[in-house]
Amino acid sequence: MRARELLRVGGVFVLVVGLLLGGTGIAAFATESTPAYTPVENEQFQPSALLPAADDETGTVEMDAAGEKTVVVDMAHGNAIDESDLEPMTSALVRNGHEVRVHSQGDLNASLRRADAYVVATPRQPFSPDEVAGIRAFVDAGGRLLLLSEPPKTTVQGGLFSVSFSTVGDTHTGVASGYGLGFGDGYLYDMADDGHFKSVAAEPTRSEGLAAGVDRLVLREAVPVAASDDATVVASDAGETTLSTTRRAGDHALVARNGGVVAVGDTDFLRSENAATADNEVFIGNLAAFLVSGEKTPGAPKPPGEEEPRSPGGPAPRPGPAPPSGGGDEPGPTPSPAPTPA
Repeated sequence: MRARELLRVGGVFVLVVGLLLGGTGIAAFATESTPAYTPVENEQFQPSALLPAADDETGTVEMDAAGEKTVVVDMAHGNAIDESDLEPMTSALVRNGHEVRVHSQGDLNASLRRADAYVVATPRQPFSPDEVAGIRAFVDAGGRLLLLSEPPKTTVQGGLFSVSFSTVGDTHTGVASGYGLGFGDGYLYDMADDGHFKSVAAEPTRSEGLAAGVDRLVLREAVPVAASDDATVVASDAGETTLSTTRRAGDHALVARNGGVVAVGDTDFLRSENAATADNEVFIGNLAAFLVSGEKTPGAPKPPGEEEPRSPGGPAPRPGPAPPSGGGDEPGPTPSPAPTPA
C-alpha cells in the first residue's frame, strides 16, 4: 500500500473516532444540562389557593307544613322560566299534600279564587289593571304572594341587513309597588368572594321566619330588592357586591317581606342544580311553608258585580240604614230618651 493511501485510511479512522468522541461528549453535555424539576411551594400557586372556595352542596328541601292548600304558579305573562325551574319548591309542596297549579291563560282572577298562594317569577308582560286589583284583593283576603325576579335580558332581532338590540326586563312594578317592594336594574356581582362573579352570597338579617335555620344563601344572578319602610329586609349582601349599572358597592337587600308578600331578587337559586348550595335548601323549604301559611277567605277576589265573599267565621255584614219611621207596617224605633212635652 502506498503512503498516500495509508494516510487517507488513517485520516478517516481519526475522523470517525473524533466524531464518536464528540457525540458522546455532546450527549453527556445534553444530559448534564437538563434542568432538574423544582416543586413550586409558593402558596399563591397551589391549586387550593387558585380555585374558589366551594360551598356545601348537600341537603334536601324539606318543609314542615302539611295540608291541602293550593298554590298557583303564573306562566301567563311571558315568564322567562320553565316549570322545572321551580321544581325543588313545588315538589316539596306536593310531597306535603298541597296542590300546585299553573296558570298559563284565561282569567287570572278566576284562578286566584280557588287558590291560597300565587307565585310570579320573571314576568315579561305587564299585568292589566283588573289583574292588579284582583291580586290585591287576593292578598287582602289572606292569600300569599311570592315575587321572584331576574336581571334584564338583551335580545337581538333582525336579519342580514338590519339588526336591533332591545332589553327586556321584569314587569313586577304594577304588582310589587302596592306593597312597598320593587326590583332594581342591572345585576349584582362579586369579584372579591373567590371569583364567583355573578354568584353572590346573602346573609339573613334575622333568625326566624323565612330566615330560620339559614346562615348563608348563594344567589346565581341577582338583582337588588327595593324595600320601603313598611317592608322588612330578610337577607342582604352585607355590602360585599357591586351593582352593574352603577359600578358601586353597597348594602343591597336581596329578600324582603311585607305582610303576605315576599320579594326575592333571584330565580336561579330555586333550580335543582342550585337548591342544595349553602343553605338554599333550608330557605326554599321556608318559602314553601310561607306560601301555605295564610288563611285566605274563600272566593277572593270577587267576580265582577258580586259582593265580596265572606269566610264562614268572618264578621257579620254591617246593618243597613233604618227605614224612615211611619213608612211601613212595622212600628218605628222609639226615641230614647222620650221627648219631654213642652
